[in-house]
Amino acid sequence: MVMESIITKKSKDNLKLPTLQQNKIIDELFLNNCINIYMLYNIYKKLNYLDLFYTSDLTFFLVFNNETKELFIHTSNFSNTFIIKEFLVKSNFLNLNKIKYICGKEEDINILFSIFPSLYSKVIFYDTYFFYSYILNEESISSLDNFINTNLNLKMLIPYSKNYLIKLLNLQIGYLIEEMRYKPDNNIKKIAWKKLLNIFRDFKLFFAILDKEPVAKCEWNAFTQNIFQIGGVYTSQKFRNMGISSFLLSSMLKYSYENLNYKYATLFVRKDNMKAINLYEKIGFIKNIYNLSWLILNN
Repeated sequence: MVMESIITKKSKDNLKLPTLQQNKIIDELFLNNCINIYMLYNIYKKLNYLDLFYTSDLTFFLVFNNETKELFIHTSNFSNTFIIKEFLVKSNFLNLNKIKYICGKEEDINILFSIFPSLYSKVIFYDTYFFYSYILNEESISSLDNFINTNLNLKMLIPYSKNYLIKLLNLQIGYLIEEMRYKPDNNIKKIAWKKLLNIFRDFKLFFAILDKEPVAKCEWNAFTQNIFQIGGVYTSQKFRNMGISSFLLSSMLKYSYENLNYKYATLFVRKDNMKAINLYEKIGFIKNIYNLSWLILNN
């Protein structure tokens, strides 16, 4: 009875949440230091594919996407892992052999491993990233003008048709090879094109042109009603150290606030990527006290 009074389990077969309740849960999780924006995006856009498992006070929240096989976890001052473990095991909520990806704070991942030690043997990739956020308001947006007003003939554009994407293909290939560590083989062009199409269809894509030439790009890779997550930040090698990334990110932040009424921007970055870290901190992004972890399993 104790378990049932504090735990809610909803499966994709019976999961219906009113939009107001849905957005309230998302905002509450974020304000309670949930840095798992992919999880919030899934709650916002992918309810039909999800199994949810959470405590009534939202101090423990688990999301499994049955389509992508991604598991997202968030905890906030949660200590009673015994209750969670007992409920998960008895309810058979998770099929460990189906999970392909896991995302959560480092502390969240440790809780999950304490409940299911057998997960350790399935991990083939495990990395941890710094998490940054930016509050969008009149004051913060006005400070971005220092990066937007340059002596270069720069302009930020948003592709409104697939024809624009062809111009961004080389930037996407460069990003995949340099930042995502893809192999520069014969498949890279096909992979880059597919990813551009996915971003164009499901998210938002921004790019900077210098004298009509595309020189930098960035994107949203997750979003809710009030929050978006930035990814895919890349500047062509021969146009670096010119302030172009600062211009593009600042222009995108300003556009997202003034035209789309967004309140928060977030991103995560590899711990060893000092150039990117310096860029984000220069613009005004604040590093969270928690780090974000990503795992890939061999299922």
